[in-house]
Amino acid sequence: MLWIFLAFLTYFCWAGSNLGDKIVSGRYFTHPLAYLFFGFLTAPVVLVFAFFVQLEPLTTNLLWSSFLSAFLYLLVSVFYIKAVAIEEISRENMLWNMSPIFSLGIAWLFLGERLSGQEFMVLVLLIVAALLASFHAQGKRIKLSLGALYMLGACML
Repeated sequence: MLWIFLAFLTYFCWAGSNLGDKIVSGRYFTHPLAYLFFGFLTAPVVLVFAFFVQLEPLTTNLLWSSFLSAFLYLLVSVFYIKAVAIEEISRENMLWNMSPIFSLGIAWLFLGERLSGQEFMVLVLLIVAALLASFHAQGKRIKLSLGALYMLGACML
């Protein structure tokens, strides 16, 4: 039963992190790269964990994969912080859950995965929910949020 507590704790921590992102990116930093720069200043703290794990020697492939991963993480973070600064964090979290759609597309293209009828219905429900969360009503017009476009970019990467 400990796993239930840990699962709830995970979402509680994630919500706190998202709320912190919204407050800091909206009040203290006007540019997402400035926010990310100060966030990356704390990254050397992770090196403390290097003493508790066995590290593998770096190969060329591993080094290039790490550089590519770091670059993509930076790019996704810029899109995410920009979206959070523009839009309500509760809407952005719903849109963040579009990532499985793109993972499915990649798995379908490269791995040949297929969906059952029930899984396809869940996918359609996920897409409809994301679209509903993306629109704003302005008088008699419905407008797509700019934050939703940034989140779409983040999810695609």
